[in-house]
Amino acid sequence: MTTTKTLLVNHPGTLCAITFAIALSACSGGGGGGGSAGENPQANTFGLLKPAESEAEMADSIREGLAGMSLTMLQADLINVPSQNPTAGNDGDNFSTTNLQEFGVDEADRVKYDAEILYVLKHEQDYGGAPVTADATGVSLTPEPVQASIRLLRTDTDTAAAEEVSTIEFESNSYGGALYIAQGSNGKQLINVENDNNLSHWGMFGLDYHWREKVTQVRGWDVDDPAHPEQTWSLQIDGSLLTSRVIDNVLYLVTRYTPVVENLLAYPSTDEERAANQALLDDVSLDELLPDMVRDDGIALEMLEAADCYLPNEAFEGLPLPPASGSIISVTAIDLDAPDHTNSICMSGFASGFYMSQDSLYITSHSAGDQTLIHKVSLQNGDPEYRGSGGVPGYLGTNNPAFLMSESDGDLRVVSSIWENFALPVPDLGLEDVSPQQTIDDITDRGRHFLTVLRENSDTVSLDTIARIPNADRPAHIGKPGEEMYAARFLGDRAYLVTFETMDPFYVIDLANPQDPHIAGELELPGFSTLLQPLGEDLVLGVGEEVVVELGATLPQGVKVALFNVTNINNPIEVASETIGRRGSYSPALFDHHALTLLPSGDNWRLALPVSRHDEEPTQPQNTPWYEWSDSGLYMFEVNAATGSLTRSGTLISEQRSDSQQWPLQEIYDSRSVLHDDAVFFIYAGDVLSGNWGQ
Repeated sequence: MTTTKTLLVNHPGTLCAITFAIALSACSGGGGGGGSAGENPQANTFGLLKPAESEAEMADSIREGLAGMSLTMLQADLINVPSQNPTAGNDGDNFSTTNLQEFGVDEADRVKYDAEILYVLKHEQDYGGAPVTADATGVSLTPEPVQASIRLLRTDTDTAAAEEVSTIEFESNSYGGALYIAQGSNGKQLINVENDNNLSHWGMFGLDYHWREKVTQVRGWDVDDPAHPEQTWSLQIDGSLLTSRVIDNVLYLVTRYTPVVENLLAYPSTDEERAANQALLDDVSLDELLPDMVRDDGIALEMLEAADCYLPNEAFEGLPLPPASGSIISVTAIDLDAPDHTNSICMSGFASGFYMSQDSLYITSHSAGDQTLIHKVSLQNGDPEYRGSGGVPGYLGTNNPAFLMSESDGDLRVVSSIWENFALPVPDLGLEDVSPQQTIDDITDRGRHFLTVLRENSDTVSLDTIARIPNADRPAHIGKPGEEMYAARFLGDRAYLVTFETMDPFYVIDLANPQDPHIAGELELPGFSTLLQPLGEDLVLGVGEEVVVELGATLPQGVKVALFNVTNINNPIEVASETIGRRGSYSPALFDHHALTLLPSGDNWRLALPVSRHDEEPTQPQNTPWYEWSDSGLYMFEVNAATGSLTRSGTLISEQRSDSQQWPLQEIYDSRSVLHDDAVFFIYAGDVLSGNWGQ
């Protein structure tokens, strides 16, 4: 029986469980891809993961995980990790689109825009978790369908107006999921992706059992005539959606699935119960253990074949062997011009994070020994293929690990951190003079934050470490003692990092030589940024919070928008900043890069972000450190690249304090905005407020 280890990770507003268990299995079906194990080019040369030799071996691996899934939550350590989430820009048109991490890698969001039509996802209860019902165990939760809709609104930039031309209504188990707009040989398509994953508490995230009886739904509508959208196809995949992307009109889905075995006990506590579980599992075929895919007409599509699956390779040295798991994670590529054409790979186990470039998908997995495993999947020609695994010291967090990774010329650059209150041995992953037996307290000469460069080695099917800082030749720490990693953003041959405890060190890392990265510049200032956005090559925008230290406590003072000049890589400087509101103010852009809207305008940049502003004196200051809510709205700024100035350009208020209204009636968390020429469209609680730039 395999024992796994779980971390409960406590982020601001989030509690996630991280299971130390993952085994990547590359499987292809449907549209083709891998062939049989004997035909696989990696059959005789593989690294941490190897092809399954038979259906029986693949089935036994899943059975072993299912038999031991009750142990997932038995050993837990509580870790406090600050969130980080920088952003990326848009393509430079005269209208804004979804703010992306990587150019050419589209991300799903609740609002999409194509320069003519606003597509706004809305549901009856626009905020909160979907209503759920529990089974007899009280663990498996089934969401009750709710009515969701997608509003199609035609914009008029001259009058800054948006008029609804049609509405698409459908039943949803996750309040509608998220949207893509795709343009291909079939014309313009509106794509909706959604899952039915609902967590009564985030600790369930690490339970294999929780991921039973979940499905991912994909729908496609022809919207060439936006007044008459027509659904043209849909697919349903076993498993809950973890993330998705669209690259070159191919939709990539990452899903997690745990098979259902009738009468299997979720929490066996005696040898007799465990033996009964094993007897049940021995009678289950592989077909019953693998996820399926079904078309809208009810026809099942073959999704995975065991002959192409990869399992942990016990002969591999250098990385910890992932244990078996009862959970399966699938990566599925769907050709949006021919949705029946699909390619899939699968993993049995847990994945803690994902990053996708135009060429590759990287899947991270927290592992024993205070380290993170990283698996590379090539995405060439829409055919996912496992390419190798590597490891980095520490962890990448779970809020959005993608922004701690970046691929450049085939190399993966990774920022990882060892958490102070998690005293496990540090692994020997290329730290030279740091022994695996040393504890965190013993390596203060190396600090707690690392930047690692990994390079694919096709001979060994692995990701080899070619550089890491700090090291003996580059001993400068990333972050001061006690500081956590708050933000990261890669751009070309640079990385921008923010650490924080009471001050905000802003670091510029020179990555021009991937085998010798080093800290080139550093800036200290009050407050911190949780979102970093390069504006061209010379400016970086930071969105975070102003802070002040009072009575030994670090207290936020408002939403801070800062502008850094990084022309001199050795001497970054803050050239402008503005703070919105006081203590208690909040912007979803602090933790969701989609909430920041960017639009280049000549030599300038326009940007907008929603803010719930708190600026009223508290009625009972002795009972609360927070100021009272004043208003909610879209705050607009203009950046002059030539002068380095940051100027407030107006505010589009959605709700305002009055004698009859002391609190906002709508939450601001899912707010979005679109800029098109001088027209501004603010999507707030599913409705659209319009105005002109600078009003």
